Amino acid sequence: MLPAKVVTLSPQKNSRKNEIF
Repeated sequence: MLPAKVVTLSPQKNSRKNEIF
């Protein structure tokens, strides 16, 4: 649900969501 930009800022915390993108 979070934009890819947020994942780039916190790849460690959003590592799980990063896999979705």
